[in-house]
Amino acid sequence: NPFSRLDLSSNPIGDGGVRILLESEMSATFERLGLHECGLSQRSLKLLIHSPHLHLESIDIGANQIESFEPMRGTTFASNLQELDITSIPMNRERMEELCAIDWPELRTLIIDQCAIGDEVFIILMKVLEAGENGSFSKLERISIHSNSISLAAMAAAQNVLGKVWTFRSLSGRKGYFTAMSRKGTEVHNQRSHGKET
Repeated sequence: NPFSRLDLSSNPIGDGGVRILLESEMSATFERLGLHECGLSQRSLKLLIHSPHLHLESIDIGANQIESFEPMRGTTFASNLQELDITSIPMNRERMEELCAIDWPELRTLIIDQCAIGDEVFIILMKVLEAGENGSFSKLERISIHSNSISLAAMAAAQNVLGKVWTFRSLSGRKGYFTAMSRKGTEVHNQRSHGKET
């Protein structure tokens, strides 16, 4: 399908552009949608979530003015996603708690690069991952988490708790720092958009 993937990243289409896109019949064919840095607000997120046509496997909404993930809770939109990229959306405690409270039954890849994640916020995520199949990220295989503000102590604690299940990788070459996590025994099926490795 020629329209299964559409990447509009770095085009300032705004909320109006999203509305027009979703009114198009071809939006029903999208499987992967890139909207990184498109000048979107919370209104666009709600339009995407409630579109009757969308059945996405992957979406990139990074570097937009997304205020809350709460509207995604309990939606078919969230239930269908296999990859979520929210790069450069600042993740405070409230936003991370919202993200972790959503049920993501099919999500395999979570990209949270450059999200200003500190230790307190990182620990919230680690506790959910520790729950394994009983948590909201039951099928998660891959997390990209580079360029955040996580301390060495928090990283060491995460490795102690999750080391039997997760592999921690450093792409920067800096000893003690990791930028990606993979669940042991899984393969990476999805590649990071914008030319970056997942």
